[in-house]
Amino acid sequence: MPRNPAPPEIDQPTRTVDESDRQLAQLGYQRWTRRRLNKFANMAISMTIISTPTGIFSLYGSSLNSAGPGIAFWGWAVVWLCTLLVGAAMAEIAATMATSGAMYYWASDKGLGNRWLSWVTAHLNLLGLIAASAAVDYGAAVFASALLNMQYSYNPTPAKTFFIFTGILAVHALLNVFANLALPILNKISVWWITGGVVTITAVLLLVPSHHQSLSFALGHVANGTGFTWLPYAMALSLGMGLYTFCGFDASIHVSEETQNASSNAPSGIVRSIFYSGLAGIVLLFGMNLAIQHYTAEVGSSNVPAQILLDALGATGAKLMLAIVLGCMLFCGLAAVTAASRQCFAVSRDRVLPGSAKWRKVHEASGVPRNAVWFTVALSFVLTLPAYWNTTIFNAIASVNVVGVFSAYGIPIALRLKRGRGFVPDAGWNLKGWGTKISVAAVVWVVLLDVLVCVPSATPITVDSFNYTPVALGIVLILSQIWWFVSARRTFTGPVSDVTSDYLAQFSELV
Repeated sequence: MPRNPAPPEIDQPTRTVDESDRQLAQLGYQRWTRRRLNKFANMAISMTIISTPTGIFSLYGSSLNSAGPGIAFWGWAVVWLCTLLVGAAMAEIAATMATSGAMYYWASDKGLGNRWLSWVTAHLNLLGLIAASAAVDYGAAVFASALLNMQYSYNPTPAKTFFIFTGILAVHALLNVFANLALPILNKISVWWITGGVVTITAVLLLVPSHHQSLSFALGHVANGTGFTWLPYAMALSLGMGLYTFCGFDASIHVSEETQNASSNAPSGIVRSIFYSGLAGIVLLFGMNLAIQHYTAEVGSSNVPAQILLDALGATGAKLMLAIVLGCMLFCGLAAVTAASRQCFAVSRDRVLPGSAKWRKVHEASGVPRNAVWFTVALSFVLTLPAYWNTTIFNAIASVNVVGVFSAYGIPIALRLKRGRGFVPDAGWNLKGWGTKISVAAVVWVVLLDVLVCVPSATPITVDSFNYTPVALGIVLILSQIWWFVSARRTFTGPVSDVTSDYLAQFSELV
């Protein structure tokens, strides 16, 4: 029996149903939200969350410190291509099961796995998405502080930066709750803002500075700044910038119940968002590497990309470029809150979270899971609270984002391999017989990156340099498993169908 009052449009006898609604009903769900997103809008939300300028400007300094500009450039290319493999493997599954629960549903006994794996995947995915909201909005607060410092000689402190973060997070929550009709428009604007921003920043960096680095420096200079003597280890650590950036393309699936022709447009949104974002990153990193003026001094600064812009363009040019980047971050944070809240709604619909009855409610007039928005935003705030005292927490939050979402990506892909020929790709969107090989490569990559983001990233290991990712991840997984063994293994049934015979009767005209 449905746990939410049906939106008015569902009760109307003249309502037009489509094939996406029937496919969703076959998976066990009624559609409570509204299909406002077309193919471009679906891709736009994933591309907005990936947000190439956001990821690069947030961790470009860390990447340079790890192994230098050459490895930052080629490391990005490696991560881009490997992420395309993961995205393609996920897209083939998504075409067969286009539901907001995404990886959680795929890993369930109604999808490719079992109840326990579904439970684990749900918590990993939600943790990763909440960490994404926290990391992106905190990164925006850091760059807003840098911009204020340039303009008004503002002296940022951890507490001041945290207060700016809180304001940004609150605005994103309010927009998601009260401006849902505007979100597709804002996401479309974001794609052009990101694309135009990359082109503008790169063009300015290529044309304005009187001095540029050589191609051999921009594409080949290696400098191990980690303190570890083994260069391959430092090079691997440099991949963190790309790993953090490419998190969140699963948003195309989390909004699939709001997408027209979801079994085709959602998989397409995944792959296209990764491809175009990776290409934009290649262009932007090329411009950034060439524009480095004083490598040693800039790498040692508190905000490496801001210092590079300042040295290359002067105060006015740097402020304009930072304003563009800040806009990308704000768009990205808004979309991240949307994706996290939709995942919260989806798993609460199946009673995965404490208080699920609240988080699965959909506001009747707007079609928005408003309680889920507030819940995910509150958790993002709590996760970032240590940054009030110590700004180094950002790297840990970013790493939790990576390991959470990519682990959730890898589990259903591995289950698809286990299913073997029992998995039948969708006829409308598939990998043309390459699905198994691509899935194997994707699982290997996920395992490698999960290890990478949990190892020490600098030496000597101190309170400030310690990698807290395994600690945060471990706490969530331990609590999740305690809950599983104490009660959930007996009460959690996996995806819960809310489809009724009356609802199914609406699809008779499509038969």
